[in-house]
Amino acid sequence: SLAGWRKANAPAASRTANHAASQAPAQPTGASAAPTPASASKRRPLSPSLARRTAALQQAVDAIHASWPNAPQTVVVADMQDARIPQAVRDADQAQKSQGAKGEPEGFFVGGKVYLVASQVKTAHDAARVLAHEVLGHHGLRGLYGPQLSSVLDRAGLALRPRVAAKAREYGLHGLGDAARQATNGQVWQSMTKEQRHQAAEEVLAEMAQEQPQLGLV
Repeated sequence: SLAGWRKANAPAASRTANHAASQAPAQPTGASAAPTPASASKRRPLSPSLARRTAALQQAVDAIHASWPNAPQTVVVADMQDARIPQAVRDADQAQKSQGAKGEPEGFFVGGKVYLVASQVKTAHDAARVLAHEVLGHHGLRGLYGPQLSSVLDRAGLALRPRVAAKAREYGLHGLGDAARQATNGQVWQSMTKEQRHQAAEEVLAEMAQEQPQLGLV
């Protein structure tokens, strides 16, 4: 599944989508995925500023991993056009935009890996913040609940319905299109599929886990 952190109008705003995506064989847990010469040769040339930002983010991630041996694999990509991002991820991103989502992802969690997007993650502090969201939230939810996560998200959707519906409006996880701007949370909720409710509920729980880990959600 894919869970993303989207920059919108304010810093640290986020959005999520869950979407199946095929994955390449993973590196050992905790590895930071620097590009190999073969993979680098397949990617388009980057502007000097984006190349510097990508290299700086890779250094920041390497430093974080050096003191975090059990962290999941982290892949630093230049932007959402990076060839290492699964096509299904880009398709999900475009689907959310078509329903009104704004901004670009800073990062996302899919296939057991965290992806950080260098064009959107400007500082080492931002890298740590997005990693915390993806690892404490999305990765943590899967590690704690495993196959029971679906029922947990069902209950969270009911218990936190206003917040989940608001998140769905923000991320385009509904069936109302532009009409969602004027719709009530109840109308947004009614237009959502079960998958969209799960996606929005997971994002809400991931934010709560990042902001208030003492709650014990993950």
